[in-house]
Amino acid sequence: MRGIQCFKTAPIAGAGAFVARRVSHSGGHARRGRMKRRSRLAASLLLVCLSLSCRGRHVTPPADAAASSSSAELAPPAPDAQVTPVNVGRGTFVALAQADGGRVAFVADEDDGAVLAVDLEKNQVVARAALDAAPGQLALGPDGTVFVAVRGAARAVALRLRKDMTFRTVVTHETGDEPYGVTLSPDGATLWVTTIRGARLEGYRASDLAPTSSVGLARDPRSVLVAADGARAFVAHASGSAVSVVELSAGEPRGRTVALDMKERRRDFGMLMTGKPPPPRFVKMAPPSRVNISMTRKAQQGFGLAAIGDDVLLPDTLVLTGSARISTGYGTSEASTLDSHVPFVQRVRASDGQPTTTVFSGPDDRACFEGQRACLLPRAVAEDGARLYVACLDSDEILVVDPKADTEHAPACKKALKDRPRLSVERPTGVAVDRERGQVIAFSSFTRRLTLLSAEGGTPGVVVDLPRVGAAPSSAVAAGRKLFHETRDRRISGDGRACASCHVDGREDGLVWPTPTGARQTPMLAGRIEGTGPYGWSGEHASLPVHIKATIKNLGGKGLPDEDLERLAAYVASMRAPSRRAPLSAAAQRGRLVFESEQTECSTCHVERSRFTDGDAHALDRGSRTRFDTPSLAFVGQTAPYFHDGRYATLEALVDKCDGVMGHTKHLTEPQRADLVAFLRTL
Repeated sequence: MRGIQCFKTAPIAGAGAFVARRVSHSGGHARRGRMKRRSRLAASLLLVCLSLSCRGRHVTPPADAAASSSSAELAPPAPDAQVTPVNVGRGTFVALAQADGGRVAFVADEDDGAVLAVDLEKNQVVARAALDAAPGQLALGPDGTVFVAVRGAARAVALRLRKDMTFRTVVTHETGDEPYGVTLSPDGATLWVTTIRGARLEGYRASDLAPTSSVGLARDPRSVLVAADGARAFVAHASGSAVSVVELSAGEPRGRTVALDMKERRRDFGMLMTGKPPPPRFVKMAPPSRVNISMTRKAQQGFGLAAIGDDVLLPDTLVLTGSARISTGYGTSEASTLDSHVPFVQRVRASDGQPTTTVFSGPDDRACFEGQRACLLPRAVAEDGARLYVACLDSDEILVVDPKADTEHAPACKKALKDRPRLSVERPTGVAVDRERGQVIAFSSFTRRLTLLSAEGGTPGVVVDLPRVGAAPSSAVAAGRKLFHETRDRRISGDGRACASCHVDGREDGLVWPTPTGARQTPMLAGRIEGTGPYGWSGEHASLPVHIKATIKNLGGKGLPDEDLERLAAYVASMRAPSRRAPLSAAAQRGRLVFESEQTECSTCHVERSRFTDGDAHALDRGSRTRFDTPSLAFVGQTAPYFHDGRYATLEALVDKCDGVMGHTKHLTEPQRADLVAFLRTL
């Protein structure tokens, strides 16, 4: 193009775009109007210059074109890849798709704070999107958009994979505190997000992540699943023995909590309680009531959901604490004899949100679930339309379950158990199923591996090692994390439970256990250890390793060497605390003044600079010799029940009834009490 000269280009700071410093045109001096027209043509003319390699100059576009915002980019970023999801909209830690003709697994990498794209043909990571905090789950939209909950930063992010195997950020939006589970509505129009600390299900428009709705949930929500007809959503809970059912079809979403408590009826309880054996099974007579005893188990460890037909299926663990309030350890003889923790799969009807099983009895009826004596720590689940694939963190396997097995007929259960495939994977935390290829893809965050297995078991799977960009945890913390989630280790407990069985996700199970010193509720660990010693409800242990040693003794464990106690202590101290984004509301600000007032004396013992504890023990009754350590109030809003023995179900009840026992609240008005509770929920 005659008369055009190309000169050096320079970046505009902060914009990520490039403009020409000077472009001259033949024809002599120009008038002001012509100069304006010429400047508008500068960008397009410069693109021509670059294509002709004017004067040998080469302009390199920004390395991360996702940061570009100018409409006059010289070298536009690579176009998006053609991504076709295998499982559209489902929340998971590993999702499958076809990307430009090849198979790709998208992985939410919590340990390294990133979303990874793994080429399953080349068996290597081909793209990485760094996040500013640890992610929760991700889900794939019908157009291949990757939606991810950034758990540690309280936001949702939409990403797209480009043809050059880089990610671009489409849009982000703030969420409630600690987003974890994500899923899309069947029409792909709404992204649903659960927030752990916020205890809510939040809706966002998938196109731009604009908020659409929000509904309160029970404690510790995790995965969310929307029924195929879009009428209701189901939310699993890590503790609390519940599933949330949210009606979506009529106006503003409405939520309800469905209890998952299970009655266990066992005639052989009678032999334990009375010393008399039960009548033979072939004798057709009603067993004596003192023999036919019913006890309640609480559902815990609800992390994943799947749907097959009209069944919403939730792998969890049923917990029996026992009936006595004083025991020789944590739990009673009934619990230890019958196993305090047993694996189970809950069933809730998608059509009406009601559980289909409320009672089970006898070891034979539990064969399909308990027979393998594994999977006390389920962390994820997938389905192939007929079977469930459960990622069992504690038992190093993907447990294959046939939901159609008749749990009331032991022979059918035992055959299903015998014939099920054996899928061995070290420490799986995520799972996906490729139905067309009959393949299971398991993610292990502990070992940083992706394992590809035949759904029918047999041959060892292909293992893809995932590189780490950020700093790795110390060897002591890594070893401690493994020990913390170790079931069936008789050095830790006599009945096979792990530390993580009661301290779910580093927190607590919300249960009250019989102990040698009386009823004691499970305390939260994550974010509550550093600077909060001494340890134990009585404050009798100066160091964390000493306290862990005593805990193992109460669990009936044979004991760990000092080196392992130190490793466990290192991991517990390193646990990631729940994040909080929301500023104090006006009510919470008023509540702070109430908390710090001389009249209530809350802050006299719960000292803010030491994580709301004074490190001392106090008698709760005048003249009593029993003294209790001041517990930290950090994250107290999510740790019901309250008091050492769990006597108060809510913070409101605690504030109303603790006058004279812990501080003074009798003089407070109802609004002041509400403000105080609002402040406590923000700690």
